[in-house]
Amino acid sequence: MAGTADDLIWSSAQGLQGQLFEQVYHFKVLILFGAVLLILVHHRLLESGKLSGAQLCCGKRTWKVHKAILCARSEWFRRKITGPFKVRAHIHIAQQDMLLTT
Repeated sequence: MAGTADDLIWSSAQGLQGQLFEQVYHFKVLILFGAVLLILVHHRLLESGKLSGAQLCCGKRTWKVHKAILCARSEWFRRKITGPFKVRAHIHIAQQDMLLTT
């Protein structure tokens, strides 16, 4: 015997809910994969110094850095690099400006 209209609607809704959940899950996995890939690419750029547009100096340490990445990730660097007193190729940070965490 065939189910009632309510049973048919309920089973259809459950099927759609399952499909939606699966699509959202796959979308979240893709977003996470993209974020991890972006972090790895940024790490490689920092480690290699290739195509860097500036040098970041603090104390005796110097890093070749990418201004676009600094600006995208830090308001403080964005103001330093794009503000009225633009930093061109060398960014010097006094040690008292750094937030040190242990």
